[in-house]
Amino acid sequence: MVGPVRYLRQLVLFAALYVLPDIALAQGHDAVWARHLVADAFFHLEVTGTRASKIGKPALVNGTPTFVGKAFAITPKLLLAPQHIVGYPGDWAGKVSDPARPQLEEVTDALRPLDRKIGLTRLKSLEPADGLSNQIRDAFVVSPVAEELDVVALSLNKDTVSSPLHLSLCNIVDGNIYTAILTHDTPQSAASMAELVAVPLVASGRNPELYGNLYVFQVKDSSGFKVTNGHEGSPILDDQDAVVAVVSAVITDDAGNTTVLATPIGPSFPGAIDILSRAPDGALQNDSGVGCSLSQTVRRMNDRVATQAFWSVDAKRDKQGEIGKVVISYESTAEHPNVSAIKLNLEFWGKENGHQDTITRITDSREQKDQDFVVEGSDDAREFDTDEVSRVARELIKPRIKDHGYISFVKVYIFPRLNDLVSPELRDGSGFLINPIVRKIYWTQETKE
Repeated sequence: MVGPVRYLRQLVLFAALYVLPDIALAQGHDAVWARHLVADAFFHLEVTGTRASKIGKPALVNGTPTFVGKAFAITPKLLLAPQHIVGYPGDWAGKVSDPARPQLEEVTDALRPLDRKIGLTRLKSLEPADGLSNQIRDAFVVSPVAEELDVVALSLNKDTVSSPLHLSLCNIVDGNIYTAILTHDTPQSAASMAELVAVPLVASGRNPELYGNLYVFQVKDSSGFKVTNGHEGSPILDDQDAVVAVVSAVITDDAGNTTVLATPIGPSFPGAIDILSRAPDGALQNDSGVGCSLSQTVRRMNDRVATQAFWSVDAKRDKQGEIGKVVISYESTAEHPNVSAIKLNLEFWGKENGHQDTITRITDSREQKDQDFVVEGSDDAREFDTDEVSRVARELIKPRIKDHGYISFVKVYIFPRLNDLVSPELRDGSGFLINPIVRKIYWTQETKE
């Protein structure tokens, strides 16, 4: 849980970062504009190493399995990158100590280093003909702030970026035009950094059933880039040249339209303040890091105080070791309990039959609106009990499972309803927060993978 002292530090830092955004460059959103805006702050990202378990399909760079994407700087030392490319610590094998240097074994045990290398490459100058800079390999991965978000921070050992990008904590407005900075031709190659493209996007909102927490942007013109892996981590900018979202995927939908899926920054990005609070000492010399109107910023600071909480899910198990009653609790900076109710949505994952190769989401035949249920709280407790998880499993999910299939885990989406007043854009019509807290519980202790 984030303590009051640390949280106060975050709020002070956030207030210090505030400034009105710079005026957009006059020459228009073209390749030249993109290069001048981001060349110093935009990096090609390559992550190599030994995976503890295979996640996704790696790109091949010079015959070596490599996870490829992009990263960009928000301070002289701090970069944002896609979490699914960098990976979580549990995704990587541990590095074994060198038997030829036994004196370092204790250091290895203390540090628990991962067999993972992070390489960052950018243009040497604004002139593409000057080529690429030497690869940076001293990036330190800042621990992720929220498991369900596809963003992680990378910290460098020294001031490296003279013109970091600004962040916007304003809301993304459906129907508005935004700009993604992508690379032309083959984004899996660092050489693609020599030709940046400014891609106009139309904000289309969310589609939680298909894309979870990711925000959907429709591409107006996809002729300047390839729809392939390697764009992940690219910034999406508003009309003030401030970053509103980070690209998580570029896909072609069923209708043949090119779609960008992105992790928003702002009210939808619970880790924004936390990541900035971890910036290396001296990295925040320029106070133009975060942009939005002052009234909106102050309001969102109040929202953050009201919504800050650490949520946990505890499963009470029956004699077979399966989930029975579920207890959902929270700790917050509020003096008294400030969550009057929670709305829950469940996703059951596993194998509907034993012939499946991989674990997938088990189909829930109900309409999406019928899958939500509300658990009321009390005035003097910070926890909520429900038997609905086991009931849904027993009546709706288990009848679908055949031929040695099984439930592996349940994703629980928690939407709190706060007693404290928060901004309307953070709440739905019934007062529940729009953006859920996501927790995972394993169906039996034996199915944990």
